[in-house]
Amino acid sequence: MGQILHINLTNRKAKILELKPDLLRKFLGASGLGAKLLYDNVKPETDPYSPDNWMIFMTGPVAGTLVPTGSRYAVVTKSPLTGSMAEAWAGGHYGHKIKLSGYDGFIVVGRSQKPVYLWIDNGNIEFRDANHLWGKTTHETEGLIKAEVGNYEAGVACIGPAGENLVRIASIMNDEHNALGRCGVGAVMGSKNLKAIAVHGYHEVPVANMDELLKIVFEAYDRIKKNAPAGNVFPQWGTLSTVNSANEAGILPTRNFRFGTFEEVEKIRPETIRGNYIFKDASCYTCPVACKKRTKVRDKHTEIISGGPEYETLWAFSAHCGNSDMKSIIKANNLCNLYGLDTISTGGVIGFAMECYEKQLLTKKELDGQDLSFGNSDAIVESVHRIAYRKGYGNLLAEGVKRVAEKLNATDFAMHVKGLEMPGYDPRGAVGMGLAYATSNRGCCHNRAWVVGVEMYTDIDRFTTKGKAKLCKDIQDYTAVKDSLSMCIFVFSPNDPAIDIEWLIRMLKALTGFAVTEKELWTIGERIWNLVRAFNVRAGIRRKDDTLPKRLLEETLPYGPSKGRVVKLEKMLDEYYRLRKWNKKGIPTQEKLLELDLADVAEDLGALEKQEKVCQDE
Repeated sequence: MGQILHINLTNRKAKILELKPDLLRKFLGASGLGAKLLYDNVKPETDPYSPDNWMIFMTGPVAGTLVPTGSRYAVVTKSPLTGSMAEAWAGGHYGHKIKLSGYDGFIVVGRSQKPVYLWIDNGNIEFRDANHLWGKTTHETEGLIKAEVGNYEAGVACIGPAGENLVRIASIMNDEHNALGRCGVGAVMGSKNLKAIAVHGYHEVPVANMDELLKIVFEAYDRIKKNAPAGNVFPQWGTLSTVNSANEAGILPTRNFRFGTFEEVEKIRPETIRGNYIFKDASCYTCPVACKKRTKVRDKHTEIISGGPEYETLWAFSAHCGNSDMKSIIKANNLCNLYGLDTISTGGVIGFAMECYEKQLLTKKELDGQDLSFGNSDAIVESVHRIAYRKGYGNLLAEGVKRVAEKLNATDFAMHVKGLEMPGYDPRGAVGMGLAYATSNRGCCHNRAWVVGVEMYTDIDRFTTKGKAKLCKDIQDYTAVKDSLSMCIFVFSPNDPAIDIEWLIRMLKALTGFAVTEKELWTIGERIWNLVRAFNVRAGIRRKDDTLPKRLLEETLPYGPSKGRVVKLEKMLDEYYRLRKWNKKGIPTQEKLLELDLADVAEDLGALEKQEKVCQDE
């Protein structure tokens, strides 16, 4: 669309910012463009809850078009959980509707004196009172806003009580079941007294060559249909199929990563869930995969209908917490969606608290009489509620694993990287994934580089460190391109992709007119990755932060297919830095930044290193 809407909540004013073609060519859109805007406008010392922090809701070039799986959008801000750059993504229909409203995205700055929501309709913006919505769940909020604006086709992205209460693991929800889950972006929205952004419009997305784009789109649909993961596995099982693979490889983290297999896995297998709880398949806009599942259970006299659970959610509330009660897992997932909580981090902090309780670092008295033993399904569901409202011990858990561990002197088994709770793959049985976790720009993330997909599903040796640094770097750079286009990872599966880079090049030219080479596309991904790293370096991130929890580096798995293994990280990290052309501290070199056409960033980091050297000399 060539423009974004800059919204100041403090003075309730908005202005249009034009986007220059050379900026779009260098960063594409979505997370790439969001990273550039955040780097240029948010100082490294800015408090994430300050009115000076920016929230950038951004789509990529394929959003609003017929390109399959192109409806995703990103929120980029400074994270209250990690202190570094936050990148969160969601699917559904909301990204598509941002584009049709007339903009590529929204920048939100400042803080409203009173709760407010935004109504952006065909380019026009209204600041509307949200006092009556404060305290409402995300589902209630979405329904009420659609009724108030008189448009049930509107897209609504909103926070629930968790975001309002500045819970550091709070999410933003859209289309009821789609979460911008990670890094606490919902808490940033809450700190601005912004309850929701509702959007609608009929603007046409400009296309350089529509006839050519349609041919390429139909080709993609055919490729996806014939592809094993995207055309068969995901439509049937969604992400739940990973349960079987992870458990069989001995990398299904169990009881806060003490074990790699779950003894009650039969109760949480995809076949069990499909046969007893899933009643409907769903998809995002322009997506033929239909990987999303809708589940339902009865709770006393109430029927609970929920989106998911996805694999990560299932793992977080099951094996990680030693729990095999599917009803409680679906209930916990549904509460997270209603309250606006990241399911990975919520299950992560509960599982961690369970081990603290087992080790008597948390007592029953401190837990308000709650028995937080592994496997206590009622306690898991109750903990979700308490975290969202910061009620009792929930106030402590709402701070996330890192801060809880520091308070309880339990850092040896605190499962996080850079403050972000770990996802559901144990890297002791997939060591390349360990490097991906350690070097992920937003903290411990599986989606920045799904190296484990190659390690689980191909002939590559999952225990060797050889070649894993290059594998990790390549997937990270490619993922940065995919995220900036706003396309879904499921058609780019590293072990069996439905869409390849040659298709991307043809699609991008037909859509935007940009004729890029394969080398240029790889450079764009690398440029984005280094830019985010530079932001984080300015915020204090160094080699010491590119590490894993002590448990994964020193404690071997006691049994299972990955028995006796730990992650040997340092050698891989040395090779990774060499390939990235970063120095031994993990800082991108001047040479690399200039090569990536980031001269301003090179100047910033050069000045920072000189300042640090002076301090060391003194």
